[in-house]
Amino acid sequence: MGVAVGLPASVREALEHPLRRHLLRLLNGDGRRLNPAEAAASELWPCSASGAGYHMRALAQPGLIRDEGAEQSGGSARHYFSATPASEAVLCALRATEEGDARFLAHARHEAAVARSRLAGAEGPIAIPGEG
Repeated sequence: MGVAVGLPASVREALEHPLRRHLLRLLNGDGRRLNPAEAAASELWPCSASGAGYHMRALAQPGLIRDEGAEQSGGSARHYFSATPASEAVLCALRATEEGDARFLAHARHEAAVARSRLAGAEGPIAIPGEG
């Protein structure tokens, strides 16, 4: 999957790993906070707590999620992370990119049909199958 064009380089780099996109989606939507151990327990994308923590810190660097600091729990400190207002906008850009890939393919098909028609000597508008 390509990462949304037009986003800052630091955001694109943070989103290159598919687990990070999963974590961003996991944190977004219901306002919840997660620590790396909770994120690692996700049935959709299981990983180690240390791996989840690494990727959550990578998302926090460009401001996609917020490190809310540590809370003491049973003698150990757990860092919690939450979504930021930017994360929802970035997820929308990712969805548009994913959908845009299909539009790009349709545009590429259109341009290929135009080129073939012009190479054959046709003049005027080109009718493209599947377009209204």
